[in-house]
Amino acid sequence: MWDEQVISLLDTLPVGVLALDGSNELTHANRPGLEMLGLEEDAVGRDGFLELVENENLRKALRAPANGVVRMTFPSGGHSLHAEVRADPTGSDGAKVVFLRDVTGVSNMAILRRHFVPSPFVSTRCCSS
Repeated sequence: MWDEQVISLLDTLPVGVLALDGSNELTHANRPGLEMLGLEEDAVGRDGFLELVENENLRKALRAPANGVVRMTFPSGGHSLHAEVRADPTGSDGAKVVFLRDVTGVSNMAILRRHFVPSPFVSTRCCSS
């Protein structure tokens, strides 16, 4: 599916990258991708990859036909992961590429902002006398 140069490049990325063939078997995964999903290296090329994916919504997105882009955020191992499932750009029949990013810090910052930064739409004045 991909040549050695592309695989070497993907292995250096800080985001998770998974490649699935047309029958939804995992053909390649970089270290961050495996770690984010809590998988070992032996998941690559193993029958029944989808059964190893714990998140049901991600499993559904991986089973769906490879057309368009599916984006989702879901919890995994105490982290918030953002997944983007796309058709393989090499044009392989039914193959997909999945990009995973850990957005836990972004989610935590949004929570802190909501708690400590006043909304411009909420009055901070107390009762008038």
